Amino acid sequence: MDTEQVVVVLMTFPDRERALALGRTLVEERLAACVNVLPEVRSIYRWEGEVCDEPEVLCLLKTTAARVEALRARAVALHPYQVPEVIALPPSPPLPTSTGCAPASPRNDRARSGATKPAPRRLLLCGSVSGWRSDRPQIDSFRARVPRG
Repeated sequence: MDTEQVVVVLMTFPDRERALALGRTLVEERLAACVNVLPEVRSIYRWEGEVCDEPEVLCLLKTTAARVEALRARAVALHPYQVPEVIALPPSPPLPTSTGCAPASPRNDRARSGATKPAPRRLLLCGSVSGWRSDRPQIDSFRARVPRG
C-alpha cells in the first residue's frame, strides 16, 4: 500500500466534547489531517452479554496509510472508552476518469470561467470500499454476518 494514500478512520465517542478534544489533539499532533465530528448517531451493539442502544458521536478522520498505526495507538491511549472503536477503511483505487471522478485541471477552470489568475487546486477522491477484506479477521467475520440489501 502506498504510504501517502488517504485512509479514512471511523471512531465513536460518548459525547461531542470528548470527540472534539481528541480530534483536535490528533490534528495538532499531525496524526490526522482532518477530523469531521458528526452529530448524534444511534449505536446498537452487544457489550458484556447485553444489547446496548446508546447515542454516540461519530468522527471521520482523514490520515495517510503511513500514520494509521500511530493514530490508532494515540487514540486508544486517550479515548474515554475501555475498548474504543478505531476502524481504518483501506483505500481503494480511483474510479476511471470517464466517470467524471477526476480532479479538475486549474487551467481548464480558468479557461471556462474567463479568470486570469490560477484557480485553487482541488483534490477529489473517488472509489469504493465495497468488497474489501481487512487484515483483521474479526472485522471480516463481523462483515460476513451483516445482511446485505
